[in-house]
Amino acid sequence: MAETFEVYPGTNYRFATDAQRTGRMVALGRVLMGCRSRLSIISQCREIQGDWDWTHKPSLERHWYVVGPQAGKLRRYLNGIGLKTVDATEETLTWSKVRPTHVQHNDGYRSQSLVLKRWPREVAPGWLGNALSSDFPVDVGIHIEPENQMAVARVLRRQQDWQEEALSEKPDAMDMLGKEDAEGMRRKLVARTDTAARVAIVFTVYARDRATLDMRVETLRSDVALSLGDARPIHMEHDRGLAATRRTGLCDVVGAWHSLDCLSIASTWIFQPVTINHANGADMGVTDQGEMLVRLDPFDESLRSFGGVVLAKTGEGKSYFISLLAMRLTGVELWVVEQHDPPERAGLANIHTFNLAQYETQAEKVEALKGFIRDLWASCRANPRPVLLILDELWDFMDDEELAALVAEIARRGRKFYLSLWVATQQVADLLQHKYGQAIFNNAQIRVYLKQQGHGADMLASAANLPPEAQLWLESTSIGQALIDDNNGLLVPVDIQASPAEHALITTDPRQRRTAA
Repeated sequence: MAETFEVYPGTNYRFATDAQRTGRMVALGRVLMGCRSRLSIISQCREIQGDWDWTHKPSLERHWYVVGPQAGKLRRYLNGIGLKTVDATEETLTWSKVRPTHVQHNDGYRSQSLVLKRWPREVAPGWLGNALSSDFPVDVGIHIEPENQMAVARVLRRQQDWQEEALSEKPDAMDMLGKEDAEGMRRKLVARTDTAARVAIVFTVYARDRATLDMRVETLRSDVALSLGDARPIHMEHDRGLAATRRTGLCDVVGAWHSLDCLSIASTWIFQPVTINHANGADMGVTDQGEMLVRLDPFDESLRSFGGVVLAKTGEGKSYFISLLAMRLTGVELWVVEQHDPPERAGLANIHTFNLAQYETQAEKVEALKGFIRDLWASCRANPRPVLLILDELWDFMDDEELAALVAEIARRGRKFYLSLWVATQQVADLLQHKYGQAIFNNAQIRVYLKQQGHGADMLASAANLPPEAQLWLESTSIGQALIDDNNGLLVPVDIQASPAEHALITTDPRQRRTAA
């Protein structure tokens, strides 16, 4: 019996090098080679509506699923190549009316399905995922069924013979390429470096009116054509096309199936673009590609630790991000330690502030800070509860050995008592060169990087093992953009979004604050 589980990309294909992309493609291909029963990889995308008073609103939500038998073993293999999996329920397939050119849905949407009729002969890894990264909802179902390898090799041998005979009579470029492809594939099958499988790829495009649906279908066809593929609309079978892109595990669309090698199937890599979407998190903004919501929860159970860091140059939005996160979290006890007079977060609802500006000397501030953190740490150990402690621009105080050790201890052990420690600083180099600063950085499960340049950018890229593409994005980013690093290989660029009312409360620009007042 077929089982269904959901897949989360563990890395961002966008920031991978060519070698990394090829490596992931080959790894997925190896998994597909080992499958001895039929399976389906489903990508589903839906338009979302929400009460976001933002300039740039999220519009799409994407999910990936795998449907097939022996799910437990398959999940272990997928987890081994960097894809995360969780349980998923089966899906009920319903519609209101099937028409010759589309399907009418109960929720007012129309859908039209297409099938991939011609595969690109040569492709870059991830070609189909790139073609699906549109700003409108497209579902895709990739259905894979293993074949008898020796039978396929015999067919390929016969194909070589008749194409060679045809070439001897009249040279033809198509026969020549077909002969070369057949020979190459047959050699891989005999050497067992690849396996053959039957595969079908079906697309379903959604829209609320016929004109928009037609436009989106043509856009998808153009996007696939840019990768030298050919997607064609299905005729009179749109109910079957819809079923093939849902979690049914079925595909009986006429003319959809082709024989192909597993590495070519894996080259589709549809697990992109990606986001961070914690179930109970704060809505922080939108991915700069893919139009997806970014939702962040410092206490999400998927995190190995509850710590975080926010690193930025002066004026790039560090305090803005911190304030927005604190304002939007619910069910959390929030403490922000700062040293501004008046306090930056004064008047923000549900946020407690401990302001060091009331103390005159550096020594007094250090002792007061140590006392406050000790008391909060003891309180959390005695009564574990979700507590978020934010230390904003206080790294100068970490010259005190006892204080730095205390902060590092909380960064390392806070998860056990539901205490999340976040450190925000402009002094990136000082943090990364400090022995306790390195511990805080390494134990931070969520790292937020705003614009970095120069020596600090190089140090950060080295410490976080950022790929060159991500470092270049970080150096050229604009105010209000951030790179979120989950300390597990996933990098998500985000456009931070606030409503006009929130912006008036949390902006630190004196001109904007005066205008708002």
